[in-house]
Amino acid sequence: MKTKSTLHTLLILLFLSLGANSIACPIWLIGQAQVVDENGVNIPDAQILTVYHELDTILLSKPRLYNYDSSVTNDTNNFQFWSGYYSRYRSNPTMYYIVKAKGYADVKISEFNFISKRVPSTDDWMELKVPLLKITMYHNKFIQLDDQVLHFTKYEIKETVEVKDTTILTMSDYLKDLKNESDVQKAERLANASIKTYPNPVIDELKITVTDDLSKPFMAKVTDITGRLVVEQELTNTESTLNIEFEEAGMYIISVFNAEGDLKYAKKFFKS
Repeated sequence: MKTKSTLHTLLILLFLSLGANSIACPIWLIGQAQVVDENGVNIPDAQILTVYHELDTILLSKPRLYNYDSSVTNDTNNFQFWSGYYSRYRSNPTMYYIVKAKGYADVKISEFNFISKRVPSTDDWMELKVPLLKITMYHNKFIQLDDQVLHFTKYEIKETVEVKDTTILTMSDYLKDLKNESDVQKAERLANASIKTYPNPVIDELKITVTDDLSKPFMAKVTDITGRLVVEQELTNTESTLNIEFEEAGMYIISVFNAEGDLKYAKKFFKS
């Protein structure tokens, strides 16, 4: 009895001296992810960053296949998500994930929920099948939304992504929030835009409001539906006016470029 009591006391003292977070905890694989292009081909240099807070970011690793002599044969291209590990070191929960690849627009995802399932295996065992998430990357794109053409340099999913078996994220998932936005959300988005044009339809003059820094002038261009340039004008003031009085009635597109030539705004409008 004395020996057991002494052992029990020693274990308690060891636990208190090391701290609860220093005791090893079990870890297990809960999901995997691949980053692919629009054709479903893996992007080798892609990265997935786990952001805990602005100063605490972890780059997820991809396991590699090794020969018996420890030389690397190839990359598996699978990012691995584990449970029960980082909680030992971080009290802050994950804020979001950022997916990056050279030449592609970033993808920001709030959270993943990997749902594993057991499937029959050999010897009457039930094997745990780990779900796979395929994240499709796109280049910067112009998306038509109502009468406005939006320039996407980053895509975002605000809801938790449920991953079962093999789940593929595509453009429709990235645009879901915009397509399902309420009238109030749409009004807020338009109100917060740094560039606005009005009225629509136009009789003689199209007004442009720019709240961005114009220390280096922006450029406004109006084209018809065939791509013919109708009006081109530098924007140096917050309020500007484009005169299209002598143009025929019909549909036109107003495009605004920054000083570096990057498209900042595009929208269809009608001239009556």
